[in-house]
Amino acid sequence: MSKTVTLDILLVRDRVTKGFTALVLQHDIAAQGRTVEDAIDSLIETICVEIAYHRHQNKQPFEMLRKSPDRYWRMHEEAISLPVPPSLIQPTLSEELEEQATCNSLRLAA
Repeated sequence: MSKTVTLDILLVRDRVTKGFTALVLQHDIAAQGRTVEDAIDSLIETICVEIAYHRHQNKQPFEMLRKSPDRYWRMHEEAISLPVPPSLIQPTLSEELEEQATCNSLRLAA
């Protein structure tokens, strides 16, 4: 039986590169991309790698990670809600590892 973890994701626009960083607030995981879609795709890949690594270490997924700093949680509270894409709604991440993740909220920082 698989376990599903619910995540809150903050998207932040980089003023220099004009790209985006996607951050999982509960576990201080981040990934970057040139577009919102690229950042989300990179984040999904990063989450799958984290799950695989923790399983390899005989740990629960994300057990060794701390939450993101408070400033990102505050940014999330003030950010604009975005529709969550199907790739983040359906808990299909890392099915072969019997661990899954689904997105609770997706917000874009102003």
